[in-house]
Amino acid sequence: MALLEAGEKVDLVLTDLGMPEMTGWDVAQAIKGGWPGLPVGMLTGWGDQLEPSAADRQLVAGILSKPTTPESLLELIATCRGTPRGT
Repeated sequence: MALLEAGEKVDLVLTDLGMPEMTGWDVAQAIKGGWPGLPVGMLTGWGDQLEPSAADRQLVAGILSKPTTPESLLELIATCRGTPRGT
């Protein structure tokens, strides 16, 4: 958040759901409020237990369960950027 507020160019934000000071949903909400065109992807260890509301789901371009693979992470990044993988 500090980098964005300082004007740093960022292509996408990948956040974890569970963090000590704010949740990934809090991060996504803040990003969409200040930088509405910036895509947000989320990683979570909650896996199948995660049931986001429709409003929360609109905040992120994709959600990836942990543990993950490099391939799955690349797929999430491609989804967040709105580009087919390999492009």
